[in-house]
Amino acid sequence: MKVDVIELMEKYRVNNRYSQDGMADLLGTSQATYNRMRRGDYKIPYKLYPAIAKQLGLRLRDILPPEFREEDNDA
Repeated sequence: MKVDVIELMEKYRVNNRYSQDGMADLLGTSQATYNRMRRGDYKIPYKLYPAIAKQLGLRLRDILPPEFREEDNDA
């Protein structure tokens, strides 16, 4: 299942009435970087996914894109 993390972050931000700057603070990044990610100009770096998962109340493994997931070699 593909999860649109940007869409989830924006819904969370709007529903909780955070500014882009406030959301960036929650994630530990700058407003400029948050805005670039939101627009799709900048790929979300791996280091932000744990903070995103925590804020959205989701499991990290459920929002990580395939390029950041470890392959299950036991299958």
